Amino acid sequence: MGESAKRNSVIRILGYIVPHWYYIIISTAGGVLKLTIPLIVPQVLKYFTDDLLLGENSLSAAEKLSIIYKTLFFLLCLYIIIYIPATYLREVGALRVSSKVIHKLRCQLYDHLLPMSARFHESNKSGELVSRINNDVEQVHGFIWSVATNVWIDSIVLVIYLALLLPISVPLTLLACLMLPRSFQGFRLFSGTDGRFCCNTAFS
Repeated sequence: MGESAKRNSVIRILGYIVPHWYYIIISTAGGVLKLTIPLIVPQVLKYFTDDLLLGENSLSAAEKLSIIYKTLFFLLCLYIIIYIPATYLREVGALRVSSKVIHKLRCQLYDHLLPMSARFHESNKSGELVSRINNDVEQVHGFIWSVATNVWIDSIVLVIYLALLLPISVPLTLLACLMLPRSFQGFRLFSGTDGRFCCNTAFS
């Protein structure tokens, strides 16, 4: 499949996804919360070690222990009330969009195949048609999961990470950014793919 055909396929799939934009927003918001809430734990540990336990303050040991318990209880509530629902919304949002798009594609595919002549069904093996229905359409799920949601989630989370890392150390942050392309190359090397997404539509 040429680059132009791939581009046209992606544009066509996006046309099916856009009507369900609200599920994409829900899934993206859930994914961002899922990836950013764990960042609170190192900040809390930093507060415990640098300010509460080792820092100069007038708090007694009992007061420090009380603050630690309250903070841990807050983290537990945060995990139960926000993190778990965010994980659920991340999964459900993408799956709902995927199921709706796949359902519409399959309906259009069947509507396209049923009126075809007997000569068409005689010259095309049933196994090929079934494979086209079951395999090619299922690739839409991977597209929705990796492109329609992960692109937005990764972009937002990257901005949040940079906002947290830059105040700590600018050189280390720049070094980490320089290492990102190397990590992508390693992923492509070990996954055995060129990293490009190829989406075959179920009907031409």
